[in-house]
Amino acid sequence: MDKHHHRNSSFKVGLLLAAISLFQSFSLVFSPDSFESFFNNLPEAYAKSNNDIQFTIEDFSRQLQTSEDNGHTLVTGSKAVMLENNTYEIADPKVVLTVESQPQDEQDEQDEEDEEGEEDDQKVEKIEIRLTAKKAVLDAENKRIRMKNSVKTAGPDFDLYSESIRYDSESQLLLSNQEVEMNRYDFSEEEGEWVSLNVKGNGLEADLAMQKVIIGGATETVIYRVSEHFFASDAPADMNADGPSSNPDDNEEQHQTITIKSDGNMVYSHLIQKVNYEKNVVVCSTDRELESDELELTVEQDGDAGNVEIRRVDAVGNVSFAFGNRRAYGEKLEWENFTQIGKLYGEPARLIVGHSEITGKDMDFYRLNNRLRVHGEGQLFWGKNNSNREEDAQDRTQKNNSNREEDAQDRTQEEPFDPTFFSAHDPISIDWEGGMVYDEADKARFDKNVIAMQGDAGLKCDYMEVDFGGEPLTFLSLQARGNVEYAEKERKVVAENLLWEAEKQKVTVFNENGDGWVVITEPGQTFQSRKFHLFLDNNKLISPAEGRMKLERNSDDAPGGYLSVLKLEWTDHMEWDGVDKAEFYGNVSSSQPGRDLEAEKLVVLLDAGMYPTELIAENNVVLVVSDMPAPLPAALEDNADRGDNNEVNQQQENDPDAREDVSTWKLETQHLKGRPEKESMESESAGVLTVQREGRPDDHIEWTESMLVDMEELQAVFKGDVQAVFSQTNLGSDRLRLDLEENRQLRYLEAEGNVIFMSPGEDSWKLSSERASAVFSSSGQLDHVIARGDVEVIDGKRRLQSQQLTLFFLYDQDRQRNRLNKATAREDVSVQYEEGDQSLQARGERLEWERAVGKYVIEGSPAVLSRGDIEMAGNNILIDRKTGEVSLPEGASPAETRFKGR
Repeated sequence: MDKHHHRNSSFKVGLLLAAISLFQSFSLVFSPDSFESFFNNLPEAYAKSNNDIQFTIEDFSRQLQTSEDNGHTLVTGSKAVMLENNTYEIADPKVVLTVESQPQDEQDEQDEEDEEGEEDDQKVEKIEIRLTAKKAVLDAENKRIRMKNSVKTAGPDFDLYSESIRYDSESQLLLSNQEVEMNRYDFSEEEGEWVSLNVKGNGLEADLAMQKVIIGGATETVIYRVSEHFFASDAPADMNADGPSSNPDDNEEQHQTITIKSDGNMVYSHLIQKVNYEKNVVVCSTDRELESDELELTVEQDGDAGNVEIRRVDAVGNVSFAFGNRRAYGEKLEWENFTQIGKLYGEPARLIVGHSEITGKDMDFYRLNNRLRVHGEGQLFWGKNNSNREEDAQDRTQKNNSNREEDAQDRTQEEPFDPTFFSAHDPISIDWEGGMVYDEADKARFDKNVIAMQGDAGLKCDYMEVDFGGEPLTFLSLQARGNVEYAEKERKVVAENLLWEAEKQKVTVFNENGDGWVVITEPGQTFQSRKFHLFLDNNKLISPAEGRMKLERNSDDAPGGYLSVLKLEWTDHMEWDGVDKAEFYGNVSSSQPGRDLEAEKLVVLLDAGMYPTELIAENNVVLVVSDMPAPLPAALEDNADRGDNNEVNQQQENDPDAREDVSTWKLETQHLKGRPEKESMESESAGVLTVQREGRPDDHIEWTESMLVDMEELQAVFKGDVQAVFSQTNLGSDRLRLDLEENRQLRYLEAEGNVIFMSPGEDSWKLSSERASAVFSSSGQLDHVIARGDVEVIDGKRRLQSQQLTLFFLYDQDRQRNRLNKATAREDVSVQYEEGDQSLQARGERLEWERAVGKYVIEGSPAVLSRGDIEMAGNNILIDRKTGEVSLPEGASPAETRFKGR
């Protein structure tokens, strides 16, 4: 029989497997009481007196056979002294034990056959064990032997050392109550024989027939050349590690030495292939350490190489596991070495990896794909300062989870708002209820009622994915889905989806199916859209879709004492620079109390309190400005915002003036700049401003160059071919200035350059001058007009010229319009009247006309009248405005009459 075959023989299944399998099973209890009677009944040596008769046998040999003929024992020695009761004291003893045992694989087949009711001859394997010592005592009658002094027990692939070992040949029990040390050997053609296992303990009980070994007391087991993959789950092993080497040689499988210490017994049962350790078990290797109350190893033998491999590990009670930068804690740990799958159970189970800590009721580790799964609820904590996390973790796991949502929502503090969203480098915790999976791509997935918290920031959702990466490990991205709510200090976000890209410092919130609004609220601000991008480095906010926004500030300085509110809607996109500027594109509409604006682009500049200081509208701008109405009660204002107008309408029915506008201005242009706080607006493009009044014709102003309205100064200026209509009177000029009353009614206007006044209708007239001004009554009706510089009035057949002209108007209630009632002209006054071939012309220094009198009164020094060839001069000349008839005041006569050409 060659040596290799010898090493693959029988007792590998027995004591040697027990030793190599010391990472396997821990359930049996070693008790010296089980064989104490045997020790007591075996004499140490008999005291000899001079009367004793002794027999000495040279080359002693005795063979003991079991009653069931399933083994025998051969005892030899250089000599033996025969004592009474068939007992021998042997010098240099050698004992050869031959035990018949069924191999494990055959036992498994036999068990299956027995279950099926089939019978077959049981195959057996013979195990030979040799014991040597300096002396021994043999009880031949009871078939028991005790080896003493430097006892060595050698099997096919193991040896065992102790100062005393006893063997019962009938029961095939090998016993010791002394310190024992056992070595197991493996053999290969390339390397020869080498020690694969070493076990030390106090006391031994080995049932050779049942192939069960107990090494008692405080035991220590050392296993050599164990696969590096044994108990080496890397999920999530690289959460803060260097990862696999890029050198192929570095990634080849290496071996390690494992040490197992316990304060209790080591029990090996070969037939069930289990090794058990009891009481305060500690398993150590190069970079791994496992502690537990009990440990069970399940082993199997490699039939080709003869090696014993650890197939399964079960650790129970106060389990802690350390591997590199990983720490795991729980009540039970299961590890399958073949599948490289581990399970950790606890209340809760905890795993600490680098800066991260994971807790849960039970966890699965999948080394082959670097995966971790937590079943049910749990928590992930990630942070740089994680060295003292154990007590903190226990405190967190005992907290009342019923308040998790309230904690996430309660983010408001009195400190100034400085939004940052989550930081990729600061501590963060994630709680969930439905489970968590961490895979080899450094991606973690959390399910059901997920809550992530970092400092003052909290995020809730139904489902969450987190990508890790970098060195040291950090957050790359976080995606939350389903009923997403984010709160940080005074910022709150509500959406269906949220994506945080840490490297880009970007957060995207959106509704994937396009239904509903994403809502972002901050102090005095509300944003709504289908999608938003928030850039954390500069707090910039972009909406690439339609949306709306509301800005409000409750200030005593707000115009009219109203709650100052700005509402905006857009159809294309929106950009906010995060500081003081927001831009809106598409069909933009904006509203404030007393103001409504529409445009294709709108830029809003904001102050530090997020109140709009300037609005810039472009392209098809329409602005409607109404007299400030009396404010509604707060409750009705809220109803109006929600679209619930029933109560609002009822309020208006009870008090019709409560929301009635006195007048409305409508402005249409291509470019408009407004300053809400100063109530000013200006345009550098052509436009139309319309004044709308209930029950009266609209007034309006058109211009081609620019416009400025300053309601703080109660003034408006228009430039460039200005065309205006006031009280149905047309006005044209190069420049027009308006002065307004406190109630925004027109009080005064001044026109300059190419001024033209026109009054259409039955009594139409046209006035032109270099400049003109108009004064209006308190009700907004035109009162009088003053024209200066080359004034000319054309009135049907009449033409009036002067350097200054004042026109007075009265409102005709029957005709619902203004009518010219009186006129006064000064300086270089000239009146022309033409009818057919007849013409009349009068000149003077002053002219007066009243509608009730119907005559022009021309005064001069003298006034001159020309008609045909006749020229008449006098202090006063009267001309009938309708007929052109000339007369003098009653009792007066012409100062001079001349005939032309004579």
